[in-house]
Amino acid sequence: MLKKQEELTRLKKLDALKAQQIVPVKEIKVLVVDVPKPKEQGVTKGEYLYKIARSLYNDPEKWAEIYALNKDTVKDPNVIYPGQKILLPSGK
Repeated sequence: MLKKQEELTRLKKLDALKAQQIVPVKEIKVLVVDVPKPKEQGVTKGEYLYKIARSLYNDPEKWAEIYALNKDTVKDPNVIYPGQKILLPSGK
């Protein structure tokens, strides 16, 4: 009987030790991607975002991407000025 009690005590201690152990977390993989920087271009007379998108990307609807990239300097997407510098998405 004493042996069974000793064995139970030993098992309880072992369980307590297991509960205190640090369990390793699954490995975390990080993907590092080199994101191309946007290029800068000066606006010329007669240009507007739709026209720039159509000529550079063959997709006039990309004007919204150009606008999103320049929201801090272009307050109204319908108004850009000659000489104004705008950023253009890379990946032409």
